[in-house]
Amino acid sequence: MNLSAGHDFNADSDHPLHVQLAVLNALDRSYQLRDGGGIGVFAPQWGPRRGAYLTLQQDF
Repeated sequence: MNLSAGHDFNADSDHPLHVQLAVLNALDRSYQLRDGGGIGVFAPQWGPRRGAYLTLQQDF
């Protein structure tokens, strides 16, 4: 489950600040992308663990 929330702060009307927080794999469940079968693939691959990303954006 991925979650995301954002907000625009308009303290300076000419240059608003956009803040966004994204949490990927919020429940930290492991899941398999590939089982390792096939030609040239010898190991299973798993999806990423939980990650949090904060984004700040201000136009100028």
